[in-house]
Amino acid sequence: MREALIILGVIAVLFALSAFRYRKQLRAAYGVWKAVKEIRAGRFPDQPLGKVEEQAGGKLARCMTCGNWQPESKMRKVGNGPMFCSAACFEQAAKRPA
Repeated sequence: MREALIILGVIAVLFALSAFRYRKQLRAAYGVWKAVKEIRAGRFPDQPLGKVEEQAGGKLARCMTCGNWQPESKMRKVGNGPMFCSAACFEQAAKRPA
């Protein structure tokens, strides 16, 4: 009987150490299980609020020099005029004859 308790104790310690070591993976697996359970019940997990444009970084704008598309928040704008993706493109446009 005593040997069985020692073996159960060793197994419990190994289980606890494994659970501690893989706690992030266990938490992720639990989250997936919970989401699947809610979807099967007809309830959908919370979805992020906001428009797609806001989530992706804003509206896209085209660089007047190189033609690259980037979010407007990352573009360099000259007054109400053209937009440029970098200072190099701005300088290149400034050097071109009008």
